[in-house]
Amino acid sequence: CWNDPSASSDRNVTRLCRDEESARIIFEAWRSDESIASAVSDGAVFRTEKVAYGKGSQQHGQLTSMEGGKFDGSNVGPRPGLLLCHTAVGPQDLFLRWKAEALASLGYVVLTVDVLCDPVGYAWDPTWSAAARARVMANGRALLRERMLASFSCLQAVANVDAAHIGAVGFCFGGPCVFELARCNPAALRAIVSLHGILDGEPLAPGVAKMDARVLLCHGDDDPFVPAASIDACLTQLRSVGAEWQLLTFGGVRHSFTNPAQAVNPNPAFGYSAHAAASSWAATTLFLKEVFASL
Repeated sequence: CWNDPSASSDRNVTRLCRDEESARIIFEAWRSDESIASAVSDGAVFRTEKVAYGKGSQQHGQLTSMEGGKFDGSNVGPRPGLLLCHTAVGPQDLFLRWKAEALASLGYVVLTVDVLCDPVGYAWDPTWSAAARARVMANGRALLRERMLASFSCLQAVANVDAAHIGAVGFCFGGPCVFELARCNPAALRAIVSLHGILDGEPLAPGVAKMDARVLLCHGDDDPFVPAASIDACLTQLRSVGAEWQLLTFGGVRHSFTNPAQAVNPNPAFGYSAHAAASSWAATTLFLKEVFASL
């Protein structure tokens, strides 16, 4: 799952990880996930489905949900939906497959979002990723908003999703993704979570004056991609629009701290923190439980 799809003649090749060692680390963490293990022991089965959506069906996401277990037939009504927003390496990411299943084990229907139009993991190439991200961030992020709203509509249309109760969780580059959606203020968006997201105070979408979604920010204070001025700009905006927000900051923690594979990333800007990863995930699941109290 770490082969370069652009170097293969097999169009079915999808790259999901940086290298073999990173894949091994993530698989081990996935197998050790207590929430998933508990759901499986209760008889749950996880279902995944690839979906092409958006303008020209160019966005390539994946739906993940749980059947059985606590949803054994007596509790099968519509469930809250969560958009899971990717990092700079795009939607084809083993780490996101794990996190989608972890969220589904809590009862959510999860759509792993694609804002780069990447069906096979091209974004693992830094040059391809940088160009794709530049396109969606250009012109006041209009294309990013368009693709996030398309993702939002796609999830709302899923049969077992409660279309009035949607949340969004973003990692790294997924931070701007969830914020741009919140800045559009769609009525059914109840909550956003940014985990080591790239934060800023970019304007609300045209015609929007407030942000109704509740906000949780989890940040490492040694993240070189998010200087103090960027955090201040983000919080200033949240205050100005009357948002309900929380900020959880971890001292001495670097970028991408939730991903255990960052322990072997030679780039010193990145680093895994077991404490920050566990604490931020506990805060995320509690926050979502509070917002979607029916689960």
